[in-house]
Amino acid sequence: PDKNPGDEKAKEAFQHLLHAYETLADPVRRRRYDETGEDSEDSATNAAEVVRQMKSRLRPVTKEDIKAFTEEYRHSAEERADVANWVRRRRGDVSQLLELVMC
Repeated sequence: PDKNPGDEKAKEAFQHLLHAYETLADPVRRRRYDETGEDSEDSATNAAEVVRQMKSRLRPVTKEDIKAFTEEYRHSAEERADVANWVRRRRGDVSQLLELVMC
């Protein structure tokens, strides 16, 4: 706003930047934002409650879980069907296929 007096867009952009800086500089607000996507206590309350409920209902995914899934899924009929569907949706363009296949 100092360099663009009277420019409302510049003023608004500066206020957004200041708000983001204040959020990132405050450890409590930053943690709240990282966990809920909101930085004010009022807006974060509902989101924080949803996160808390989801965490209480879902168990953490372990390395063993990922390994077991990988072993079960790799070379399975489900994987073959997923790859075939992906290729069909892209009308045969497989240029990005290797980036997405579990190795």
